[in-house]
Amino acid sequence: MSSVLPTNYLTPTGREEAWRFTPLKRIAGLHDPAVSVIDRISIELFGSARAGFNISTVKASDIPAKSTTTDAIVQRLRSEVTEVLHLKIDNEAVINEPILLKRNVGSSGEFSRTVITAGAHSKASVIVENTGDGIIGEEIEIRVEAGANLTFITLQEWGPKAVH
Repeated sequence: MSSVLPTNYLTPTGREEAWRFTPLKRIAGLHDPAVSVIDRISIELFGSARAGFNISTVKASDIPAKSTTTDAIVQRLRSEVTEVLHLKIDNEAVINEPILLKRNVGSSGEFSRTVITAGAHSKASVIVENTGDGIIGEEIEIRVEAGANLTFITLQEWGPKAVH
C-alpha cells in the first residue's frame, strides 16, 4: 500500500482497493488530515537522570527521520510534529540500570516522535511503558551506532479505549 501524504488530496475511505481490508474506524482518524490531532511529547524519563545519557527536546527539523515510509499515519505525523524527544546514550557509556521512559496518553488525540540514539560502543537497555486510554500516532526511531549494544523493550499496557 502506498500513500503520498501530506500532499494527498483524497483521504482513504476504505472503499479503495489498497485500503479495503483496513479497519479505518479503529485508527480513529489518525490518517485523516481533517481530524484535529495535537503535537505533544507525552513520554518522559521515570526516575532521575544519570551519567551516560541525555534526554532533550529538539526541533523536528534538527533531527529528520533517517528512513522513508509509505505509512499514511507516519507521513502525517512527520509533517505535523514540531518537536522530538531525543534520548542520546553517550559513546562508550555502559549503563547498567535500564532507562525507563513512561507515557500516559490523555483523552485527546496526539502525535509524538521519539529518537533513541545509542552512541558508538555503548551498552544500555531502554524500556518504554505505555498506558492510558487516549489516541496516539507515534514514531520511535532507534539509531544504533557502530559497536553499540541496545536492548529495547516496549510495554503496551494501554487501556481498553486506547488507539495506538
